[in-house]
Order: sequence, then structure tokens, then C-alpha cells
Amino acid sequence: MAKTPSHITPLTVELPPAKSSTQLISEYVERLRDSGVRQKVVALTLGFKPN
Repeated sequence: MAKTPSHITPLTVELPPAKSSTQLISEYVERLRDSGVRQKVVALTLGFKPN
């Protein structure tokens, strides 16, 4: 005898507000600098070429 499938209700999840790519990059750079990464390393990580 087969069991009848039970209905599953999905959980509601509140998504954080969407951020622009500029905001995400700024937050990433801020975290790097706060953790002690030097400015030159941050610039090289982001693709800037050394002088």
C-alpha cells in the first residue's frame, strides 16, 4: 500500500538588501585593510598595475 505524499511548505527566508558591485568591492577592500593588508597589496589584488 503506497503512502500519500505529504505537502511540504517552504520556509520563508528574508534576503538581505541587494548591493551594487561598487558597494561589494568597497566592503571587500575595507575588510582587507582592517585585517592589516597593505594598500599596495590591495591595489594589486584588484588588478591595478604597479608604477
